[in-house]
Amino acid sequence: MRKILTFGLFIFCTFLLQSTWPVVIRIGYTPDMLLILVVSMAFMRGRRSGMLFGMICGILADLCYMPFLGFSALLFTLTGYLAGGTYDVFFSENVKLPMVMAAAGEFVYRLAYYLVFSLRHGRESFFSCLFGTILPQTVLTMLLTIPLYGIFYFFNRKIAVHELEEQQSPWLRK
Repeated sequence: MRKILTFGLFIFCTFLLQSTWPVVIRIGYTPDMLLILVVSMAFMRGRRSGMLFGMICGILADLCYMPFLGFSALLFTLTGYLAGGTYDVFFSENVKLPMVMAAAGEFVYRLAYYLVFSLRHGRESFFSCLFGTILPQTVLTMLLTIPLYGIFYFFNRKIAVHELEEQQSPWLRK
């Protein structure tokens, strides 16, 4: 129960931070902190957790930012699945791989968003969108992965230690 509440608090705080980012810091771009959370949890906890976090964060993003439900949920879930594939292969302390995964996820997400919404209406050319929106947001998300991954790693480590203690307790064994 404690783990569910902690992860729910992760999602809520990350969503709140992402929603208030443009108000607090006016740089013109909004990093996708929910995507950073999905990649971080998938990298630290595996595919199943990555997909679960991706689905929850994607539905939350769809409800607040998208004109229809399912676009972000699908892309976040796929990103969580792909990022979770590295769970057994790489060390969780390494921040470089989550940075690359968050950048790749952000790039694909923004590119798909352009193809679905902007291209359909013919408002913006591809190169102006690529250099004016997609790449700056990808770089910002990649750079913001460093501090956020450190925070998520710290709390995930605390939860993992608590889970291990519960498993070793003779009172809680079945």
